[in-house]
Amino acid sequence: MHKFLAPLLLLSLLACRKEEPVDLDGDGSTADLDCDDLDASAHPGAEERCDGVDNDCDGEVDNAAVDAIAYYADADEDGYGDPASSVSACAAPTGYVTGDGDCDDTSDAFHPGASEADCADPADYNCDGSVGYADQDGDGFAACEECDDSRADVLPGAPEVCDGADNDCDGDADEDAVDAAVFYADLDEDGYGGEAITALACQAPDGFYSTATDCDDLDPTAHPDGAEVCDQADNDCDGDVDEDALDMGTFYPDQDGDRFGPTASAIAACEAPEGWTDRGGDCDDANPAASPLGVEQCNGFDDNCDGTVDLNASDAPRWYADADADGHGDPAQWSRACEQPQGAVMLPDDCDDTEPLAWSGAVERCDGADNDCDGTVDVGAIDAILYY
Repeated sequence: MHKFLAPLLLLSLLACRKEEPVDLDGDGSTADLDCDDLDASAHPGAEERCDGVDNDCDGEVDNAAVDAIAYYADADEDGYGDPASSVSACAAPTGYVTGDGDCDDTSDAFHPGASEADCADPADYNCDGSVGYADQDGDGFAACEECDDSRADVLPGAPEVCDGADNDCDGDADEDAVDAAVFYADLDEDGYGGEAITALACQAPDGFYSTATDCDDLDPTAHPDGAEVCDQADNDCDGDVDEDALDMGTFYPDQDGDRFGPTASAIAACEAPEGWTDRGGDCDDANPAASPLGVEQCNGFDDNCDGTVDLNASDAPRWYADADADGHGDPAQWSRACEQPQGAVMLPDDCDDTEPLAWSGAVERCDGADNDCDGTVDVGAIDAILYY
């Protein structure tokens, strides 16, 4: 390429390049469209606000601002504007105020704060839509002198009754009503009222009930539906204490002082009466030696209350079987009994209870038996023959 053609080509390229528009405040509108590219709150399409800025770039400042407020014309300068004549602006125009409600903007005697003290004057000075001179309910009081001119039973000095209305026009409804009822406080919160604290009202206040059936309003376990238990309290409010308590014990009379009583004489009670015990099973309450813990003795009594007399008595002697009826018993065959059993003896010295001539100390005989129980047979027999 010729050395003069290169610079000419570069100049040609630079001349064809177009500069892009900028957006300095980053509000999405470029400087060629933005009326103030240094203020992000000002750009075409922005909401106009009461801030002294042409936010929507229409050439006007604060016109139709979204946060503008209503102002009302106050021709009579009584501080209240005519609700039918208003403008929306960022600041109050001359002769305009923020408050409306003036029903006659040609006279400063008419506005919401005006006084209507004269019941005979038909003018609505306070612009509330009514005047005080009328007596619609015919109760002898003008509307301005009472609180409800539609009801003849509502007037100053009328008796207050439970109807939700301020009958005596003192500003309160149903207070001190002549037909109010008595309600009783539930201090222990068991669902039943007591007599300690009462309230006279048309409806039960919170925590109050129409009846006072709680016999102890400081004990939540005591009320008409309470379960009677052994606690020295009248839990079911029937006037009795601990009767038919769920946790009663069983007690027995103990006349002989052995800490046991006859089962058939049991009673249910919260505590054992004097001379009673909580253990039954005594078969003879006149005998202190007879009880379920008694020791059976040979005395003709059922000492351990097992239903038998002298059976397995601790002091019963041993009796030994005497099968051969020789008056001597087998030491290996014995039993205890208070009375001598049939076929038994007290001597346990028979070494052969099938041989009536054999027992310890018997005379040895020539009969093939160990008569004297010395472990030998026929040795030293008295009827032995001398042989030579």
